[in-house]
Amino acid sequence: MGEAQARIVLWGIAGAGKSTTLRTIHARLRPESRGELVRLPSRLDPTVFAESLAISLGDLGGRAMQLEVVAVPGGDDQAMTRKQLLDQVDGVILVLDCSPGRIDAIAAALDELRGSLAAYGQPLEALPLVLQYNKRDVADPFAIEALHRRIGLRDAAVFETIATTGHGALPT
Repeated sequence: MGEAQARIVLWGIAGAGKSTTLRTIHARLRPESRGELVRLPSRLDPTVFAESLAISLGDLGGRAMQLEVVAVPGGDDQAMTRKQLLDQVDGVILVLDCSPGRIDAIAAALDELRGSLAAYGQPLEALPLVLQYNKRDVADPFAIEALHRRIGLRDAAVFETIATTGHGALPT
């Protein structure tokens, strides 16, 4: 049998911890399980980059399994680049910045994600989805609960992380 591949996109607002999460994963995986951390220039603007990491999960059901994890750029002017990176996506990790005062920006990013996926004929609920509550160390637990209720994605897997220390990054 051949190799199975899946593309996972880290999505979130600027500064949420997408690139930090990807770098932490890279640093914590064994070298034989990971590729190089690669900066991918955007097809739309070669001065804008996403970051990508290939991960080998080994043999699953008689097939070699490879993941490509991509951290999208978070800038307000990068919506088209983010949308382009969702082409042929197999799953999404929504990186949520739990810092105080970010809830409106997170809601807007979630709306953008839904709209961008819809342009590919893909509803968000049809994809495997993980909620990564990042910067857990600076957030009030009640604020995280309020954020979780506002997002309304109750069926998604949930992980709390501190990407800068690596806490929770690999399980996510």
